[in-house]
Amino acid sequence: MNKLFFILITLGLLASCQSLTNSTEKPKIQLEKDTLQLGFVSVGDSVSIRLTVKNIGGETLNITNIGYECGCTKGKIEKNTLGVSETTPFEFTYKNEIDIDDIDKTIIFETNAKEPFKLLKIIGHGASKINVK
Repeated sequence: MNKLFFILITLGLLASCQSLTNSTEKPKIQLEKDTLQLGFVSVGDSVSIRLTVKNIGGETLNITNIGYECGCTKGKIEKNTLGVSETTPFEFTYKNEIDIDDIDKTIIFETNAKEPFKLLKIIGHGASKINVK
């Protein structure tokens, strides 16, 4: 009876250890916000925004590339490699060069996650400058 009890306990422990090793998630990127509203940005003006990027997966996240839709948006990330639950700041600047209507831009984060691309939408309204004399 004691031997059977020992075997059952051992099998239970092995099964729980196996389920723990199988539950490890791949890396996953999380942005503080998926869409950023810039408001009104006049032609020639710039807006700078800082947000937090976090690895919410179970393995190291590598940010291999950050793509910008146009030359009007530039950014900098502090760290390209994030451990589990680690965060890093990402700061970007949008300069309105020609938009006088709706602003609709996208920044693409390329990573080693199961879903390798994460999109950050940037929306707002462009306006022409009015010179008052």
